[in-house]
Amino acid sequence: MLPENDRNRLALLQSRLGQLWLARDWAAIGELDGVIRLELQQLQGRGAIAGEVVSQLALFRQRYTQVLEAGRVESERLRSVLNRHIEHSEGRTAYFLAGSDQGVA
Repeated sequence: MLPENDRNRLALLQSRLGQLWLARDWAAIGELDGVIRLELQQLQGRGAIAGEVVSQLALFRQRYTQVLEAGRVESERLRSVLNRHIEHSEGRTAYFLAGSDQGVA
């Protein structure tokens, strides 16, 4: 059986991941990911990954799937915003260059 403090820590990490996912706090999710990885490595090192932990890991996996999908959607949204800025900048540059060519004549 998993010690109470390990169970509580895993539950807290899972809850925190859910909160950060809802807030779409990508930087904090990245930091928490490292904390979760370290916690799981420590559990594995103590031989504590058994049935109880496996069921909690399934919940983590489910939440991570949601987080990864939300991250993919956000990344695509940002890519679209950046592309619009680049297109606007290129169009603006072409407009000014065309205007300066006409003024030279």
